[in-house]
Amino acid sequence: MIRMRYAAQILAEIKKNDPETSISVGFIKKLAKKGVVRTKSTGRCTLISMDDVMNYLEGNQNDTD
Repeated sequence: MIRMRYAAQILAEIKKNDPETSISVGFIKKLAKKGVVRTKSTGRCTLISMDDVMNYLEGNQNDTD
């Protein structure tokens, strides 16, 4: 199952592992807007694949299929 979260929830998870991270909610939203990661619209909000974001940050951009 794909772990879908709001951008702020993904950032909170990243900060658990790296409190000094320079990643921002805006950066995560930009990945979603550019289509780099999978998304699902839920009315006004958009859920983003946390797994895709983590893969992207680890340098595994082609693992989103």
